[in-house]
Amino acid sequence: MSDQQDISEDEALAAEYVLRLLDADAERAFELRLQAEPDLRARVHFWEGGFAALTNDIREEVPSPSVKAKLVAEVSGEKTSSRRGWGWSWLAFPALTAVALAAFLAFGPMLRGPAFDPTLHATLISEDGAIHIEAGYAPDGNLFKVIPEQGAPAAGRVLSCG
Repeated sequence: MSDQQDISEDEALAAEYVLRLLDADAERAFELRLQAEPDLRARVHFWEGGFAALTNDIREEVPSPSVKAKLVAEVSGEKTSSRRGWGWSWLAFPALTAVALAAFLAFGPMLRGPAFDPTLHATLISEDGAIHIEAGYAPDGNLFKVIPEQGAPAAGRVLSCG
């Protein structure tokens, strides 16, 4: 990285001014300088021309009367009534429901995980019957599952294997 700036401070300020990037205080200070410094005004005109040239390839669009009316109302601070017709909006809920149902049917099996059908099964019950644990192993799916069915370890104790 370089500590040198590619353009001068005034050049950068002129470009930022044209793009309206300066905060209000900096913009007011810059505008005061513009009145007194013709070279600075020339830099602003240079940047305005340069940035305006970027829009040469953009096709001009004429907004519809409703867009223009809304824009004028917003700029003038008036409230506009939102005029929405029923149009196709009555289809929105059934269509959304159909899409959700299709997604559930398509992705539901993936969310459930693999089916567990153990070929080896064990039931472990403590002597007093307070703890009941089921265990199963399915070699085709390489899945071993331990399910605590009932009970919990005594206070100050933990369940462990081995």
